[in-house]
Amino acid sequence: KKPGIPLDKIPPTVGLNIARVDIRRSRIIFWDLGGQERLRAIWNKYYSESHGIVFVIDSANEGRFQEAKETLHAMLANSELSGVPLLVLANKMDLEDARTVNHISGMLDLEGHQGAMASYPICALTRDGIEGAMNWLVDAVKSSDRYYAKLAAGTT
Repeated sequence: KKPGIPLDKIPPTVGLNIARVDIRRSRIIFWDLGGQERLRAIWNKYYSESHGIVFVIDSANEGRFQEAKETLHAMLANSELSGVPLLVLANKMDLEDARTVNHISGMLDLEGHQGAMASYPICALTRDGIEGAMNWLVDAVKSSDRYYAKLAAGTT
């Protein structure tokens, strides 16, 4: 494996970054879309090709929880994401003021989501929790109706 950029040196995404990652004999292509308000307008351009959603929230920045909730609900209201598995990553769990994943999940109020859903506590800096979260995502995508419909249509 080639070493990547140290995680503490990665700036917030501005625009789009693409990563290809092999996880348990599956090649996953991540479209890392910037979360700043001015960049959210491009998100819907990627919905129709999405097999899963990874929504990352800063668990130590409670002042932005309401904005994160509104953003996620607005995104999930788009019919092109109906039934898509949703993985919420509560990042920065290494920080003293980080809220628990249960607190964040409750605050996001996602009980009406029409697809598989999971929330994982992670620390991107140390990579704690990431492997388990990605394994869940692979399993959820592979067992989703949307994945099989696209597979049958030859568009995966």
